[in-house]
Amino acid sequence: MLLTDLEKGEAREIADSKSDYNGSLLVRFSPDEKYVYYFTKYDTSNYTGTLCRAEYGKLKKNPDKNDKYIKIISTNVNTAFTMLDNGDILYTNSDRDLYYYNGKDTVRLASKVAGYYTDGSKNIVYRTTTDSEGYTLWHVKGTKVDDAQKLASNVEKVVATSDFSNILFTKEEDNGSSTLYSVGLEKEAVKVAENVSSFYYGNGSTYFLSKNLVGLCLYDFVTDSMAEADANEKQPSTDDFRIPQYYYNYVRGDDLKEESYEQLMTSCTQDMYWFYQNGSSYMTMQEALTADFGDNTAAVQAAVKNFVDTYAATADASGYIAVTDEVKAALTQINAAISDNAEWEWLWLCRNKVQSGTTVDYDAYYAARDKWYEVRDRNNYREYLKNEDNYLKLSTLYVYKDGKLTAINDSVYGSISVTGGLVFATKDQVTEKLEIATMTSKYEVRNKLFSFQRDAENSVISWNTGKTYKMTAEAAATYKKAYDADYAILYITENGIFMQENNDALSVAKLKDGKVQDFEILTDDGDLGSTKDGRTYYTAESYSNNGYEYCELYVYEKGKPTRLAMDVLKNVIRVYDDEVITVYTNRRNGGYELTMINKKGKATVIAEDVTQYIRVSKDLLLYISEGDLYMYDGKEKTHVKNNVDYLWCMTSMDYTLAG
Repeated sequence: MLLTDLEKGEAREIADSKSDYNGSLLVRFSPDEKYVYYFTKYDTSNYTGTLCRAEYGKLKKNPDKNDKYIKIISTNVNTAFTMLDNGDILYTNSDRDLYYYNGKDTVRLASKVAGYYTDGSKNIVYRTTTDSEGYTLWHVKGTKVDDAQKLASNVEKVVATSDFSNILFTKEEDNGSSTLYSVGLEKEAVKVAENVSSFYYGNGSTYFLSKNLVGLCLYDFVTDSMAEADANEKQPSTDDFRIPQYYYNYVRGDDLKEESYEQLMTSCTQDMYWFYQNGSSYMTMQEALTADFGDNTAAVQAAVKNFVDTYAATADASGYIAVTDEVKAALTQINAAISDNAEWEWLWLCRNKVQSGTTVDYDAYYAARDKWYEVRDRNNYREYLKNEDNYLKLSTLYVYKDGKLTAINDSVYGSISVTGGLVFATKDQVTEKLEIATMTSKYEVRNKLFSFQRDAENSVISWNTGKTYKMTAEAAATYKKAYDADYAILYITENGIFMQENNDALSVAKLKDGKVQDFEILTDDGDLGSTKDGRTYYTAESYSNNGYEYCELYVYEKGKPTRLAMDVLKNVIRVYDDEVITVYTNRRNGGYELTMINKKGKATVIAEDVTQYIRVSKDLLLYISEGDLYMYDGKEKTHVKNNVDYLWCMTSMDYTLAG
């Protein structure tokens, strides 16, 4: 239905939509205020319908007389069509065909269209694709299909189209990198930058990172106190650790002489022949301390104990003690404790040490091998760190605007995208060096020194202002703590940097003297809205009532928060350019209580059970309440029409969503 006079409330029928769906894209008005475009037979499964146009200034009250003023443009049209400044329209269908309608004729511009762009005039840039190639970028003027101009082929990605004199796109190189180009309607494609990635947009500018061709030698970021010592080390071999192998033979027999043996050894823990000869099986001196030696037991045990106490601690790893004159004297005393033993029989308390060959000292070898492994690892680190193939490639952050490329910083090694800007780390922040002797991985220099850290004094650039700021240590620490505790998102605005935590805490950091000051808490229970003209809106102090969430509305301006409203529903809060606020303040019967708050803070309840409203101008508000259409002029409410489901207007006031 069409209403051309709100005072009279006389509606003229346009069409049956053949659909229960209502949405803002289903109806559009032409800029010359002559036509209304609308969809019928809308299919919610693929977002297409039949696009029609009505010349609404000529529509009659009798719908039977309006067919000549209504035109069916096409079926199967995607709802997101584009209206040019002159009222002509561009649209695509579900087959990805692009059409131009000039009010009289419909012309198919291209098929297999992956996307299209316009500057509002008849200049249209679109991209097509095939199965075997990338995109092809085309330009056409209005319906002049035969004059379509190929701007570029094998396009990997269309980056920016807001300026048709400098359309940005990338091509993929054989090595997998991307090169950025600029092309215009009147100029050939020219190379802008190589090795590009990570595109961002703000204030009519395109920002991106480009990997530098020259890299940093990672070895320059270590200290190497063991370089000289390691250079003299070589891999050990078992041959380097061969040692003699010995047998320890019992000394036995008669009329023995000391000089007959290579090296005499005794032991407190190894068996000796002497004890066997004295009526017991082979035993050690430790065992002899409790053995029976007949009438001489006390004397023998005393002599043995004296020996054990004196020499047990001097034994080698195998338990043997070299026989010196002093040891010989002690052994002689043990032998003398048996009165009938010959003097030379002390030799039975010894073993003859005889070399039988060689073996490997595996303990020493393993120790040397483990040391070599450490040297080998350090050598591997040195080789990796010095290798040019492993040099660290920094990136340059560029901004491109109006055909001009400007480098912002040429030493970026890490970055994260945040709402409204970029946080990036630069080489000048790296002042530490790692000691190779303490490294456990060849990747440690990259991972420890050149990985992005949220608690570092990183740089912050705002897309809105184009200015760069430096994080203070305090701000960085607060951000890191909040991020690690429960996740946090940064929003860069002209008012400062807001931090929204997952637990609903909302903070702001002021931008002063090129620095990001520490974050100050605004509320423990808030949600950030939008920013416009230096005013940032947010909600706080939320509470639930009858299953609905209410809150307070604040504005942050010039470093100070001000409360604008209390007890408003969080779902729709609009702040208009004249600082009037519209909110819902209650919910009942399937609709909302609509309240208007003027810039002095005075609240006026407009209506209850509201399901939709549009503020057309400062003095006109249209709303649907209990299925009827009303208008409000700031003083009075007037009933306009019964049984209204949805509303579209030719004009409406701009607003900022504050919640």
